[in-house]
Amino acid sequence: MRGLRTGLWRGASLAAISIAMVSTSVYAQDVEDEDDSNAEVITVRGIRSSLQSAQEIRRNSDVLVDAITAEDIGALPDRSVAEALQRVPGVNITRFEGENDPDHFSVEGSGAIIRGLNFARSELNGRDVFSADNGQQIGFNDVSPEMLGSVEVFKNQSADMIEGGLAGTVNLNTRLPFDQGGRMMAFTLEANYSDFAEEVTPTMSGIYSNRWELGNGSEFGLIFGASYSELQSRADGTLVAEWLDRDPSDGQSLYVPSGAGIRTQLFDRTRDSISAAAQWRSADGELEATAQFFRASYENAWSERAVEPSIDSGPAITPAPGTSFTYDDNGLFESGVISENVGWRSNDPTHPLNGVRQLALARGKTDESLTTDIGFNLRWSPTDRFRASFDLQFVESEVNIADVTVHGAFFSDIDLDVTGDVPSVIYRRPADGSDPYFSDASNYYLRSAMDHLSDNEGESVAFRADAEYDFEGDSWLRSVRFGGRVSNREQVVRSSVYNWGNISATWNSPFALDNPAIPPGTFELYNFDNYMRGMTTGLEGGIPMYTGALGEDYDQAVAAIMAMRNAAGNGGWVPLAQRGGVVAGTPFLPSEITDVTQDTTAFYGRLDFDNEHRSDGVRISGNVGLRYVETQTSAVGALSFPDRALVFNGMTPAAYCAGIVGTTPGICLEDAATQTAFYDWADGSNQSNTDSHTYENWLPSANVVFGITDEFQIRLGLSQAIFRPDFGLMKSNLVIQQGGDDPVTGAWLGPDASTGNVQLDPITADQFDLAFEWYFDDVGSLTFSLFQKNLSDYIVPAILQRDVTNNGETFAVDVDGVGNASDSGEIKGFEVAYQQTFDDLPGMWSGLGVQANYTYIDAQGVPNIGPKNDEPNGRGSAPNFDVSQLRLPLMSEHTVNLVGFYETDSWSARLAYNWRSEYTLTVRDVIYPFTPVVHESTGQLDGSIFYDITDSLTVGVQAVNLLDEVSETSAVINSNLVQAPRAYFRNDRRFAFVLRGRF
Repeated sequence: MRGLRTGLWRGASLAAISIAMVSTSVYAQDVEDEDDSNAEVITVRGIRSSLQSAQEIRRNSDVLVDAITAEDIGALPDRSVAEALQRVPGVNITRFEGENDPDHFSVEGSGAIIRGLNFARSELNGRDVFSADNGQQIGFNDVSPEMLGSVEVFKNQSADMIEGGLAGTVNLNTRLPFDQGGRMMAFTLEANYSDFAEEVTPTMSGIYSNRWELGNGSEFGLIFGASYSELQSRADGTLVAEWLDRDPSDGQSLYVPSGAGIRTQLFDRTRDSISAAAQWRSADGELEATAQFFRASYENAWSERAVEPSIDSGPAITPAPGTSFTYDDNGLFESGVISENVGWRSNDPTHPLNGVRQLALARGKTDESLTTDIGFNLRWSPTDRFRASFDLQFVESEVNIADVTVHGAFFSDIDLDVTGDVPSVIYRRPADGSDPYFSDASNYYLRSAMDHLSDNEGESVAFRADAEYDFEGDSWLRSVRFGGRVSNREQVVRSSVYNWGNISATWNSPFALDNPAIPPGTFELYNFDNYMRGMTTGLEGGIPMYTGALGEDYDQAVAAIMAMRNAAGNGGWVPLAQRGGVVAGTPFLPSEITDVTQDTTAFYGRLDFDNEHRSDGVRISGNVGLRYVETQTSAVGALSFPDRALVFNGMTPAAYCAGIVGTTPGICLEDAATQTAFYDWADGSNQSNTDSHTYENWLPSANVVFGITDEFQIRLGLSQAIFRPDFGLMKSNLVIQQGGDDPVTGAWLGPDASTGNVQLDPITADQFDLAFEWYFDDVGSLTFSLFQKNLSDYIVPAILQRDVTNNGETFAVDVDGVGNASDSGEIKGFEVAYQQTFDDLPGMWSGLGVQANYTYIDAQGVPNIGPKNDEPNGRGSAPNFDVSQLRLPLMSEHTVNLVGFYETDSWSARLAYNWRSEYTLTVRDVIYPFTPVVHESTGQLDGSIFYDITDSLTVGVQAVNLLDEVSETSAVINSNLVQAPRAYFRNDRRFAFVLRGRF
């Protein structure tokens, strides 16, 4: 209700602004409704209009580009920018919160994987734009689709384009007043219904544009738009936990999961945007100035209730008494009741000795981002043949995250059957459990808590100057372009660890949830209502779950959890701000704060050619160019040394080593001089650590179009591209640990640390595109595109040695981080795209049309480094899997889009299906046992239908996920890369009831 009231208030504000603008405009002389000479006249509207515009963008572009356009205001064909991008040939999106977090679903999708790579760059109106997280691009779901006129995906480069888009460049274009013929006002009102969450939420947007002719013959234009959108949605997940070989010594390889889990996530997403632009053009057209403002605010507050296994150390998973397990022909578990039996758990006799320990967790996370982009552009055309452009841009971005989890715990058997479309997970009372069991709070105890905070900010300023000169005569040489760009971007990332801490356990006075010290209402029964649309869980009577504040009110959550922790009396968890050593006034340790600065300087030259003056033969046009860019990166972080008081237990090395009983620590096997040197070096101090790196790149490019006929052309593109390392990979924090001992010899391996690497070079690629394009109608084309990228300097996990000096002593520190691979690889494939309207069919059938595209991708030799524990120093505890046989993360071999539509003067209907084959979601899961996770093939059907009540008013319905798709993942469970069920997710079917107006 609060969100609805806020939405209505903002909607009223939009209406008031629009009315004020209309009232004001009667005092100005409106420009006549005719387009200037530079504007493209498109008379049709709706789907045909958008497809025709997108087709012309590709056909006439200097480089290979695909586009999505919305000729009608607010009519981008999908519900989010990410969901619209997946319709473009060669583009995929993901639907998870993070690449290495396969347990948390993202309903609207995120990211953009172009031709199998996530090394994309984002632009807003042709200018670099970003979010202040760890990446180089903006979150595409941060931007309201209602504010966009088009989305362009550039798949190759020319010398004048900003560098960094190795996979591609996604350009989000807002509208300009000179794009409109004259005065225009439009609005969109929507009611969004999510059928799983059973919630209705509003979306509203408005835009006003006008152009005025001033007294001196010059022209002025103004456009203003705003949007507000809420979406409440739900996703349920079924988890199959770590697969274990029941008895590795029996030679049978029978694999059984250690448990299973269920979860429900509720999402409350709010997104609002403001877009404004002013344009002025002199009477003679020599000068044109444009000022643009864009502000995107995004908040996603999601909550989670989950039950997941938390196995005791070294369990022997067994069938529940009186039951047995069944297996398939490959020795993988199919069904059975999973249990565990231990001889002792607690002095509290209420705790059963049977059953697997479960966590009943409540989690709340609030993710907020705010990005503001201000741009100024001046175009100067002093002659018919010379043009210049000057562009200045400012970007500010903030990202804030608050994440709190409370874990209750209990014991239960798990009746698991993985043979169905979705595994059946039913919780059973342990053999020695009380009755009733699950609804009784005395059978639960408060296990632990965890908090996480991020407070990031970034800003950039960029200036570019470009000039173009047209050659005279009938020469092939048409024009020359040259220019330069300088930019400065600074980003401060403050991101804590996930701060887990114990509150009570079975072995140290478990703090039962019926303890009178817990305020009434803190834990209430939660029954996973309508789980997975009607699956049985065994918890229908409810289990106690924490109901207090979490990430949405961090301070209140900390106070409530600390009160319970203190009442439990066991110590343990403390909130982030109360940890020792945090920076004063913050909850962050010095090692959790990184300040990264990136300065770039670029110059380019480009030569355009065209033989259009020839009266016969093939028309050849294109451009060749060279771009030079220098990148300077510096990072400031913390350098922390081990504390000798902890290493040597407050004694001198000699005294400490002399008192050892039992296994001798590796440091005591070193000579006395080394021990003394390490004692002096490891003083526990914290120092500032600054690291910097500079690299240069020369980036040639050539784009040629061979016009075989008026309808058929062949496009060739060659370029070298780079992708700079994400900011999160360039951390300079170095928290040095004492280091471990060799598991075989017992020798000390020396100090170690884990951090980023400022010395990273960018990933580079030699790119090749060959496209055959047939344009046989205004909305009719068939294209076939071959592509290949030869990759070098791929960024991979690496163990690097770094000499670190302190107090006059120097030690080599093994740094577990990232580096550039010495090997190279290639990615190649092809795209086929077809679209057509069948206007020649008789009668009502003439409204039919179709879009279809298919993408094939193959990778050869590209490093795919995953979890290992075979480094020379023997460190690591993750399974040693050779994952080189797995596909690159996020890359599907096959992707298909199929869109059918029907459009008449009044009606417009569309069905769109997207399918992609299986892909590696991550080569290293974020949780134990850190194994690779593969996403199975998946498809989604969306649709829409609209009706024009009048020329100005349209009503309609848009639908997402009509087939109620279940997203499935599998875990790689052994060194033979055998896969077994991992997780299954089901989310809403979403419907938007839409009213659009344009006047």
